[in-house]
Amino acid sequence: METRTYPNAPTGYRYKTVKGHGKLLIPDEPLASLVKEGLEGFASGRFQTQVEVKRFFETCPDFPRNKHGQIIQ
Repeated sequence: METRTYPNAPTGYRYKTVKGHGKLLIPDEPLASLVKEGLEGFASGRFQTQVEVKRFFETCPDFPRNKHGQIIQ
């Protein structure tokens, strides 16, 4: 089985080098909790559309934004 690492970790995660395992994705708080809440909210029906999830992220001041203040997708 081949393992792959990507140059950038997904939002809410970061890479950590672990001896004997290489790079592992681990949660990067507080972003990991925000991403989890958004995805679980969409899965449970709390958010009906992807736009509502994006609006939820926009209300979170800690969520990453580009130089124009827009949410990074």
